[in-house]
Amino acid sequence: MDLIQDIYQKLSLQEIKRIKSQIRNNPHEFEKVGKLFELLVKYPKEEENFFARKLYQKDAENSFRVTKARLKKLMEESLLGERSLKEYDAEHVVALLTTKKRLIQGEILMGRGAYAASKNLLEQVIVTSKKYFFLEECFHAQMLLFRHACNSMPATELLRAVEELRILSQQVAQYQEASILYYRMSGLLASTTFKDAQEFEDALNTLNVLKHIWETTAHPQIGFYYLKIAIYYHLITHDSVSARRFSQELLELVRQSPALQSRQREGAALLQLSEVCLRGGEFHRASTFIKATLSLYKTDEVNFLIALETDFRIAFLKNDLNRCNDILKQAVQHPMLAISKIRIGRWKYFEAALRFKEGNFRECNRQLIEATPVMADKSGWNIALRLLEIMSLYEAGKRDILDSRIENLKQFIRRTQPEEDTTRGQLLTEIISIWHKHQFDFFAAESYLKKEIARLQDYHHKVPFNPASFELIRLEEWIEQHSLGKGKL
Repeated sequence: MDLIQDIYQKLSLQEIKRIKSQIRNNPHEFEKVGKLFELLVKYPKEEENFFARKLYQKDAENSFRVTKARLKKLMEESLLGERSLKEYDAEHVVALLTTKKRLIQGEILMGRGAYAASKNLLEQVIVTSKKYFFLEECFHAQMLLFRHACNSMPATELLRAVEELRILSQQVAQYQEASILYYRMSGLLASTTFKDAQEFEDALNTLNVLKHIWETTAHPQIGFYYLKIAIYYHLITHDSVSARRFSQELLELVRQSPALQSRQREGAALLQLSEVCLRGGEFHRASTFIKATLSLYKTDEVNFLIALETDFRIAFLKNDLNRCNDILKQAVQHPMLAISKIRIGRWKYFEAALRFKEGNFRECNRQLIEATPVMADKSGWNIALRLLEIMSLYEAGKRDILDSRIENLKQFIRRTQPEEDTTRGQLLTEIISIWHKHQFDFFAAESYLKKEIARLQDYHHKVPFNPASFELIRLEEWIEQHSLGKGKL
């Protein structure tokens, strides 16, 4: 059921309704399939044997697996339905599907000797492929036509066709190379932190290769790859101005190129631009771009819910707590929220941070208990949740629990962050340890805390703090406000 549940989570409400309608209109053909789909809608997270027992009164065996396979096929086919493709609003996706069909039809007809009809279809393939940069489909179609006509071509025409195919085959190879380079570098940037000059040089070399291939082929997808890697590179080198410039170029490329245009892709480019501005501390610009992002998505789409996370963080950092509460209400009522435990956990964490900001520490602690699923997320949520919990427990007067929570944080940092590298997490742990050692007395620990906070500030001169991170309440600011008597956050 894992594959079916994965597909179900990505379906729009309209697609779910259309599948129900198709099942309802063919009750005899889809009797068991329909019942399984109804159960899936009602119980989206249950295990396979739960569904098997409901349908067949026994654990999963061959009959259930046949029903499951039929439902999976029905759901997969719904993605290629005319309405689904129209909702996706990506002209190039529809064009690619049509092109692939015509290419196969043309090849079949040529094999049966219907050369005129085959040529007509293959020429349509070539025209569409050139418009949308479908290089492989274009090469295949031209090769089929060349294979049929080569024996009757004049020498000059033959050489011209060979040269055109050779250039096209090179472009196909270049596109494939660019794809490999992009996903290699994307994976490295997602899973590692560059530490030495060689890694940065490697990233720059990859950027230069991608740029050269883009200039050589003029392929929009390769331009997309180049600009995405350029954005990532400038983010890890803390050059938010350049990252924003490349993000804006990416948005323009997506908007102007038929091979890239889609509502979803434009929304993703706007969301990235918003995140880059947020990271650079440009909250007003980030707010403008996130509004544009949300306007592109339907309110019941999962991408709308994802964009709301960025909207919430922007409003939180702007101290617009009313807006935060409004966004929170939208998120809690979103139909796609319940599908992912980690996503529920994120919004519980957001609400906890908001309640902390409002001074409702009891409710903050309650929300943090429900936010624990995010501790399985490796992208920074774990530390952010632990830090907020420590601050909130102190504010709520639950100091008997603080000892164990602080020890858990220290062990987590030791386990996940190498000692040879200085990280924000390690420096924050030092600050907490000093505060803990002085029995949570801010004034007794004041001189020591100032020294450690100064170390943290020196660190952030080299590695700027990322406002787009998940630390909505910064520990060092909270400690300074307590020890220096600055009042509430």
